Amino acid sequence: MPNPIGNFGNNATRMPFGKPGQPVQCVSDTKYSTKTLSIGVAPAQTDFFTSAPSADRTVDNYDAGNQLVTSGKAFVIQGITVNPISTSIADVDAVIQKGVIVLTAQNKEIGTFRVRNLAAGGGTFVAGAQVAAASSVGVVNGMPQSDLFRVAELMIATNQSFKAQLLMPTGTTYTVIAATTVEIALQGYEIRPVA
Repeated sequence: MPNPIGNFGNNATRMPFGKPGQPVQCVSDTKYSTKTLSIGVAPAQTDFFTSAPSADRTVDNYDAGNQLVTSGKAFVIQGITVNPISTSIADVDAVIQKGVIVLTAQNKEIGTFRVRNLAAGGGTFVAGAQVAAASSVGVVNGMPQSDLFRVAELMIATNQSFKAQLLMPTGTTYTVIAATTVEIALQGYEIRPVA
């Protein structure tokens, strides 16, 4: 990991975390936000990281609505994955093939990415099970791997506004067949003052 202090020198006004001369630690972390697309016409825009995070850490992992980190911390994004999960192969495929992710910090776009380039790893993965007469199928955007889509390191400072948006086509709408959960995960590291 790069030296976070070295990137900002001794200029306290540009320090996104801590106080000048205060030791910091860099901790690998993943921030993620989960939303569900309901059955019906897919919304043209779905916002992630904007509402208060769920108390269930299996659903969301970020500090506050519109903020990845608070309390004198910073988060450096190094990679992104998008993982739609549904019992409908068509819904997962539609999100992967038609969706676009836009990252915004401080009301400024900092990246636009096609979902098909942000696979959790290895392409669409289908898993099924059959119990008695009932069967179920789960479809996801690839099994997670460590070689996710890499971005230039994007630092999100403490209390900086942040959101991710899933955009779907507006001219040719898509109808969601089965409720589809979409998770946007940001892999990187958190920089925080040593306690």
